[in-house]
Amino acid sequence: MRVAALLLTALTLVPPHAPMRAQSSAYDQIVGADALRYQGEPKAAVAILEPMVQGQAGGLTDIDVGLAWNVLGSSYEDLHMPEKARSCYETAIEKLRPIPSAQAKYAAALANLASLEGSE
Repeated sequence: MRVAALLLTALTLVPPHAPMRAQSSAYDQIVGADALRYQGEPKAAVAILEPMVQGQAGGLTDIDVGLAWNVLGSSYEDLHMPEKARSCYETAIEKLRPIPSAQAKYAAALANLASLEGSE
């Protein structure tokens, strides 16, 4: 039931037309890391994202930090490291929840956590 509740929460948070925001170089790095993950290179994505979330990269917005945690969680999930993935998703949720303009990203993190829990 928890998975269904998380998915329902995620779906109700996604506005029909979420506003776009200006992209930063940090955002571009996160998108690049996600692209690497989709290309079957989750270790490369982790190598990019770990320093970002550990505060070693400057110029990150609060949304960037939450998004980086979410993509890092997906990368760990791809590496079959569910506990690390869960921790990353939970951190992403915590970071994104209070940001009104990040509802879609918050919903994505909730959905990722729900999917992980559903697969276990």
